[in-house]
Amino acid sequence: MRILPSYQNQGLGTMLLKWGLQQADKLGKRIFVLATPEAKELFEKHGFVSVGDVTMDLEEYGAEGVYVQTAMLWDGSKARRKGG
Repeated sequence: MRILPSYQNQGLGTMLLKWGLQQADKLGKRIFVLATPEAKELFEKHGFVSVGDVTMDLEEYGAEGVYVQTAMLWDGSKARRKGG
């Protein structure tokens, strides 16, 4: 899920995420995401837990540096037990 920069910080990401979590909860499904560094806090706030990192060496793609995304999991049944 990505929100265009001109629409960020208006609650759209939270609204979409809450809707998706409600749908997953109704179906008894877990959700796995690769969170960008900018979005990690949003996912944590909604009960996602980190299960590891995915690191990409950007030199392989003609750029410099390393880009890290966080693998995160949401399990509705566990979130409810924790009060989330």
